[in-house]
Amino acid sequence: MVALTFPYNPDSGRVGAVTVRSRIRIAGGEPVILKDQVETVIEPGSGWEGLVTISGHELMDGRRAARFEAALSDGMPLGKFAELVIPKKPVRIQVTLTPDIQAPLPGVPLPVQAPVPTQTRVVSIAIPSIQPGMLELETFSLPEDEAGRPRGGIRARVRFPSIVKPNARELRMVQESITFVETGGRSAIDVMREYREGDDTKVREYAALASREVMDRAQVMVEITAVVCGMIIRASGQLSFAIRRTFQPYIVPHSLSVSPSSPATFTALVREVLPDGQEVDVPGATVSISAPSSAAGILSIHPGNATGTLSATVTQQKAGAASRVTCPVSFQVGKDHYDDALTVFIGQKAGRIEMEFVPPEKNAINPYLTGDSVTIRARVSSKTAAISFARGITAQWLDEPSVGVATGDGWVAVRVEASPPDPLSQAVPPESEDIVITAAENGGVIAEEAVSIRIITPPLLDVSPAEVRLVFGKEEKAEVILSLRGEATGRWRYDLEGDEDASRYLDISTPIVDGSTARFQVMLNGNEPPEEKAVGPSSWQQVYVLHSRASDGTTEIEGPDVKVLVLREGLFVEKIFAVDEKNQYKTSDRMTILPIRVDLPTEDRKRTARVKLVALVWNGTELVQDEEAVRGDHLTWDPPACTAGDCRKWESIFSVLKAAMVITDRDEAALTAYSGLEGTWGISLDKVIPGHGEKLQGEITVHGDAGTVTIPIVLRLGEPSWE
Repeated sequence: MVALTFPYNPDSGRVGAVTVRSRIRIAGGEPVILKDQVETVIEPGSGWEGLVTISGHELMDGRRAARFEAALSDGMPLGKFAELVIPKKPVRIQVTLTPDIQAPLPGVPLPVQAPVPTQTRVVSIAIPSIQPGMLELETFSLPEDEAGRPRGGIRARVRFPSIVKPNARELRMVQESITFVETGGRSAIDVMREYREGDDTKVREYAALASREVMDRAQVMVEITAVVCGMIIRASGQLSFAIRRTFQPYIVPHSLSVSPSSPATFTALVREVLPDGQEVDVPGATVSISAPSSAAGILSIHPGNATGTLSATVTQQKAGAASRVTCPVSFQVGKDHYDDALTVFIGQKAGRIEMEFVPPEKNAINPYLTGDSVTIRARVSSKTAAISFARGITAQWLDEPSVGVATGDGWVAVRVEASPPDPLSQAVPPESEDIVITAAENGGVIAEEAVSIRIITPPLLDVSPAEVRLVFGKEEKAEVILSLRGEATGRWRYDLEGDEDASRYLDISTPIVDGSTARFQVMLNGNEPPEEKAVGPSSWQQVYVLHSRASDGTTEIEGPDVKVLVLREGLFVEKIFAVDEKNQYKTSDRMTILPIRVDLPTEDRKRTARVKLVALVWNGTELVQDEEAVRGDHLTWDPPACTAGDCRKWESIFSVLKAAMVITDRDEAALTAYSGLEGTWGISLDKVIPGHGEKLQGEITVHGDAGTVTIPIVLRLGEPSWE
């Protein structure tokens, strides 16, 4: 029996093939010559039937050895992996060989064919230790939430070995088993949401409780586990709240045609894609282009490089053998590098075909405008040559040219229109497509040239700014500018509309239109929106959305939405914290009442609930926090007041027992950095009040330079503080 092992690369997860060699030796002698037939089969009952591929049967060493390859097939369900691979059940292959020998028989002088003694042996191939899967992690950052907090997240999926292909049920079980545990810096973040992505990925998103710079130093670590075939696999990653910059290179147009008498120009630049989808130029980007060696002496490109935007001219110096040349374009932004290419169509024979647009400035078509067209005319020096026009091989948006019409002096003219190849498709047309002009004489082509026709793409509608902040009594109107980017001929109508909620509190002026730009005024109309919640960002801001669009009567373009934040100055409750069953402070958007346990011993942590206050003032451009305004002596607290219908028990606690509230922002929790509780106020009662689960409703009013806010409270006697 021969012992072998399948090779396994744990980094790539790939299981390699094994080469098996088999021979026959008679009585320990030399290997015998084999016949061509080599039979292999997986040992019946081994469990590996249908999961092993055997291929490449051949004879070698002068037909004295047989060789073949065995490989574990891809597509093994996890159930089979658990049954066969994890316990390392070997693959057993029965190999049948037939010797090709002649032996003398007694009493017969000449050799005759002896009986054929076929032999079957078993080759056992061991299974290495193969982990059922590896966790792949991806951390990412997100724009700030409505409260201005940085956001980020982590994405996890299990990468299986190459031989494994879980079925849908197995894949879902693995996906559901993925769990996230924050092992470092937990107090510096809030878990916002967790969700499944696709069939195999799970995502958890977080909001940071400090700035992006602080969070980079906080080093929030997340440990991820998953269960595959009953085995726990682990990985860990560090959350990142830094916004990654995204860049998009552009070449306009992407292809062009030149001839010795007709140079062409193009522009290349890089734009940064902002988190809201808008794009801005990158002045510090470097752009360079070069002509390939095959076009040396034929094409000249000047300038060959630039910082910011490269505007260059391509000139054909002489006729070339190639009709199409690809010129590499390189973009560099800091450490980021991007490659693209400009396609140049070269005129083959100088001066043989004259071509021009009529009129010269009408050299582009709008495929969405019915009846829009360009007229091309061409002629050659030969008076007897026939001129024809046809779409280029790759052209899809250009229609076939019209029938050529002789217009005198040797000129032949055609009209070309364009239309979407699929009217229902949302595909973006190319920058240009070609019409090929051919001159033929005496049955042969004497000249041929491609002319590029620009295809007008609908312009893009930009909005600035993408977010507007309005403040009652301070900043009650703002300007929003809509502008078309790209080709926008004719008259355009611009609209900026809010939904029903926005129209209750906002007025939008009639736009002042100047060319491709429209200016709107967005104003508060005097109706103050109500607070959605008494706690959290919705108590000092409401968010409304305005929709932008533009139309020229034939084409309507939708632009980005404008977010309008209606803000209030003042003193507000940002968060309420209470101790949960794990003796940890927790908060949630549902907590709008401060729960105070008064029945527990004075040393019990659950007695103290916490509140985070925020003072917001307008600095002329944005609403900012005044951190000093919510500290220590800057605030005064009224005695608690009962708000229930029956206040007898309340009055007995505060009037008869002389209980008082203990309110401080100088305890350990409030002074611990990165705890998520720094700067909060702890509120508790100074006496232990036994009870039977009563809930006494009340409120505490806080006064400060920024304003006044009332905090709803409930004194709980025997009731858990966390909900």
